[in-house]
Amino acid sequence: MSAPDAERFAAIRRRHLEVRERERRFRETVLLPKYGAMRPPSQWLNRTEQRRLEALDRAEDRTVTAMMTVLDEIGGRNWRAGAPLRWVMGELTYEDAITTGELSSVPPPAYGYSARDMQRFAAAAPEPSTQRSRPSGARNAT
Repeated sequence: MSAPDAERFAAIRRRHLEVRERERRFRETVLLPKYGAMRPPSQWLNRTEQRRLEALDRAEDRTVTAMMTVLDEIGGRNWRAGAPLRWVMGELTYEDAITTGELSSVPPPAYGYSARDMQRFAAAAPEPSTQRSRPSGARNAT
């Protein structure tokens, strides 16, 4: 376990949660009183409100990209597929992020996955193969 990696992981998560909180507050204090909904149709929003939400979306995208980069470097499994992004960004622990063993908790199913898929995902990650295989249908060059 590397302290700098753990600090980067925690800092990115903290930034992500701050962005999510700013978006929640904006929706609760501006959009809800004005439109009666926290997620009104985009056609109802004025240009300033649209720009504000777009800026918050870009900030969230930057934190997700940063987290996925860190997880690619330190992670013991493919976090880009399998577990829901909200769970990865909000509940994944650093210890689970770096392990190739069994996860301490089973993530909720992502769209298109079943509870059984998530149990397999949370089980020990398979060891990477040292043998390279050709894609099916590949032919030897002659």
